[in-house]
Amino acid sequence: AQVANTVVGVEHNLEAVQAAKTIWSERGGKFTLNGAGDLVSECHFALPANMAAEQVEFRCADPMCLPAEMKDFDVVVLNDVLAKVSSPNAVLGRLGGVRGLVRPGGVLVVMDGFEWSENRTPRSLWLGGYTGADGPVSSAGTLKNRLAAEGFVLAKEDALPQFWRDSQARFRGQTLSFLVFQRK
Repeated sequence: AQVANTVVGVEHNLEAVQAAKTIWSERGGKFTLNGAGDLVSECHFALPANMAAEQVEFRCADPMCLPAEMKDFDVVVLNDVLAKVSSPNAVLGRLGGVRGLVRPGGVLVVMDGFEWSENRTPRSLWLGGYTGADGPVSSAGTLKNRLAAEGFVLAKEDALPQFWRDSQARFRGQTLSFLVFQRK
């Protein structure tokens, strides 16, 4: 298995970035799950020790306007990003081209539930999830067409169930579109 030399995590929420930095520096952490009434339980986890601290960086940045020096990554993962920004096209426009986040030959992984909300993204900027003149418009279909025009080839597509624990007794989940592309 190939291991990354460096990893850059980008998040728009400063509190999440600070938490990630703390967890990484301590090589693990804990979180509390609410239970019945006032009862809680703590869960502890540890991070792998095979990467040096300087190989991992966490940055607070808006995914719609990333710094110009962020480019030519071997692998870029967009996890539940596109439907959470006001302009998914701004994110997509930054993936390829001269200042592209994904280097030629690199891999792009997109995982998204495409749960569009007009509170976050104006309806006119949605990639899909509506009925057009020719019938239903699929967000994943629009994404594939848009990326193909930018020189990305679809390598894998699947549905990916995602679950997370809200409390000791409650899990929530969603099904994400899981798409893997390679940039020409």
